[in-house]
Amino acid sequence: MRHARLRVVGPAVIWLLIFATSLGGTDNLPGTVYALLFSSRLGPFWLVRLSLATLLLFFAITGRPQLVASAALIMLLAEGGSGHGAGNGLVGPSLHAVHAVSAAAWIGGLVALMRVLAAGSTGRIPRRVVADLLEQFSRMGILIVLLLAATGAAMTWLILGDIPSSRNDYSQILLLKIALFALIVGLALINRFLLLPRLSSSTGGPALRKLSAAIVLEQIAGAGVLLAVAVLGPMDPNV
Repeated sequence: MRHARLRVVGPAVIWLLIFATSLGGTDNLPGTVYALLFSSRLGPFWLVRLSLATLLLFFAITGRPQLVASAALIMLLAEGGSGHGAGNGLVGPSLHAVHAVSAAAWIGGLVALMRVLAAGSTGRIPRRVVADLLEQFSRMGILIVLLLAATGAAMTWLILGDIPSSRNDYSQILLLKIALFALIVGLALINRFLLLPRLSSSTGGPALRKLSAAIVLEQIAGAGVLLAVAVLGPMDPNV
């Protein structure tokens, strides 16, 4: 239970401390955190996210999956108010919120797919059922990819006013994030059009193993994307 608490609330608190340190150093960290939470435009969004993280933990402990999903969705939507595009009226926060929800649906879905593939490899789930579930996720993934690409491109234009280049550290990390996203899309296309059609055949065992390996690579690339996002958060796009 203690580990679950750390996994839910810990990352939000750690990121808040890192962001506060990037703004005011460590000399007056408590004062900077207080100012962020109660005297800045970002404060309400941070308070909502921390409160929802606590509620999410409570719902998870008490076995209420629907409420867990609802709290997680609102947490992701609240991300829209704390990004670099938050100063662009309603457009920037809306784009950021949709981008965050789409990314969570994709990367989180990969975790669920790994569990399905593991069950399929041991025979606990028939291979035909595994193929059907992968087909459904693949169709949903098309919409998710389109949303990620469209909102990502629009936010990049709002923030930079141009296509990203290697002109500064922010743009270089953004280009790395885009490259990792392209890698994930490429792996997903291989899964959808090369490996998935072979899964239902009598010799689908190798395809199942290759699918598992490809999804592990997608998860690693997804973790790289999340790391890039965490690094970009406190950075100034113009420096």
